[in-house]
Amino acid sequence: MTQLKTDAGSCPLTQRVVLGFCTAGRLAEHTTRVQDTYRAHRDRMVAAFRRELPEITFRVPHGGYYLWLTLAAGVDGDELTKCAGDAGLTIIAGSKFFARTDVEHPKNLARAAFSHASIDEIDEGVRRLAAAYMPLAAGAVVMAKASG
Repeated sequence: MTQLKTDAGSCPLTQRVVLGFCTAGRLAEHTTRVQDTYRAHRDRMVAAFRRELPEITFRVPHGGYYLWLTLAAGVDGDELTKCAGDAGLTIIAGSKFFARTDVEHPKNLARAAFSHASIDEIDEGVRRLAAAYMPLAAGAVVMAKASG
């Protein structure tokens, strides 16, 4: 850290603050606190999805800030994202993460972040998402029966 030089993009004052923070021995404590916080948020979101939307699948991440959701077959992540927005939520449809638009990709994917929400916001957010999801899932079942 002490060897960092101004690169015309990093603020020298910020570099000094970070250096001071690290040399004061505070980085390890901060890292532990952040990991504990994100782990608690992740665990709360996992529990909320298992309680409110058990038909949605996901892998519990060992790091990161998101749950990658696999919705029921026939439930469109883009449509869920729109409905979630109408409910005051922000999730991102899985379709946004595919680079090629000329290739078929799964439509039943979405990403939900747990990093910036409080524990109470996570519970409320998943409840609202479940309310937005249920009509879409019911419609997907009806469509599957009609085409089958």
